[in-house]
Amino acid sequence: NPSNVYQAISMTNSGGGTYTTVTPIPPAQGSGTAGTGPVKYYVQAAFAGFEADLAQEAQCDALLEAVIDQLGVPLCLVNNASLFEYDGPASVSAVSLARHVAPNLAAPLRLCARLYEALPATARGVVVHLLDQKLAALNPDFFSYTLTKAALAAALPMQAIAFAPRLRVVGISPGLTLPSHLQTEAQFSRTHRETALLDHSSRPEDIVAAILALVANPAITGQNLVVDGGQHLLRMARDVSLMA
Repeated sequence: NPSNVYQAISMTNSGGGTYTTVTPIPPAQGSGTAGTGPVKYYVQAAFAGFEADLAQEAQCDALLEAVIDQLGVPLCLVNNASLFEYDGPASVSAVSLARHVAPNLAAPLRLCARLYEALPATARGVVVHLLDQKLAALNPDFFSYTLTKAALAAALPMQAIAFAPRLRVVGISPGLTLPSHLQTEAQFSRTHRETALLDHSSRPEDIVAAILALVANPAITGQNLVVDGGQHLLRMARDVSLMA
């Protein structure tokens, strides 16, 4: 099984040859991960890599243009890149909020809009926004991150209405899937088992299967599918990544 969500989605999408996935640069290629470090991402599309800093609007706009120039217009875009840094309602600042807004909200909204503009009128495409199960069971941890994901979830049905029928817009809300930068492997393994009704939260292959199901069904748009093993139904008071 693929060892992380980004690899799993990129590998599966590349097999289809028509997908574009926006993911954080792996540590071996860039400095930092989804949880820490500079906000820099790349697009994985049919085994071709394209780098862009999604905090910069000009680079965000140029990203899809580069993909189209080399590979043609993608029929599916998976917005999987996120910044995930800790703050809370008492510690939030304009700086921390702005750092999360650019990659977590502005970039996926802009990429979706640009794909809609690029698709021929008779084409039918789909955008998948990766959200978070905590939107169905809010807690105050990772406050700026959560606000940006909540805003993206609110935008999802509006985009679905505006871009139909040419472009469907759907969402996936995973649960705890990988160890956060605040967890040990042992803590993650225990939490993954004990904080979900089905004895495990989401795994990378579960997220991939959900994405493919939504992409394959032409009658679904404007919907967010929670894929978390029932984690959100437990209504935990703290973020699951902080539970030892």
